[in-house]
Amino acid sequence: MNINNKELLDWFNNLEIYEQKRLYYIDLGINEAIKQEDSNAIGRVMANAGEHIVRDYLQKQIETIITTRAEEDGGLINNGEGYDLSYKNIKINVKYRGGKVNVDKPNLHLEQTRRYSEKNINNNKTHNGHVRYSLEEVDIFIFIIPNKNVDIDKFQFIAIPSRELLDI
Repeated sequence: MNINNKELLDWFNNLEIYEQKRLYYIDLGINEAIKQEDSNAIGRVMANAGEHIVRDYLQKQIETIITTRAEEDGGLINNGEGYDLSYKNIKINVKYRGGKVNVDKPNLHLEQTRRYSEKNINNNKTHNGHVRYSLEEVDIFIFIIPNKNVDIDKFQFIAIPSRELLDI
């Protein structure tokens, strides 16, 4: 394949325009959700980004590589697993939680969409049919608390070992 400089420059310019458009529309969507104070919409947009925010934050703190589950699985994610990041053999689940119970307390919850079925027969079933996280799935939950900040550098993080959340 023989590409001249003009073709290469055109390709890069088109890629840059595509990225600018994509970021523009993502930015429009998140700003609309922020303006409407729609914490569910903001959370949906920020959920995947949150995994990368926490990964980069932790890597900076401990100066080592932390991998996302997608990187471990070669880009394919099995939604049945409960963790998002891993470090050595530690499995980390990231939750972006922008809602508040009241002014001082973030609304921290471990909602998931898996339902009780044959596939999840050995997991902990709740009264409403949802399946709880098992202790083997996740070692640490890290909650991102944005506190109405758009500035990522002002986000707060809360880390809770899964064993501390055991529902007896």
